[in-house]
Amino acid sequence: MEYKMGKEEWLAYSLSLSELHPNEED
Repeated sequence: MEYKMGKEEWLAYSLSLSELHPNEED
């Protein structure tokens, strides 16, 4: 999977993943 996203788009994407899968080990 190779996605060419901007920094803002990638940050929003990573944030959405964090919300879906919160790190309880942190």
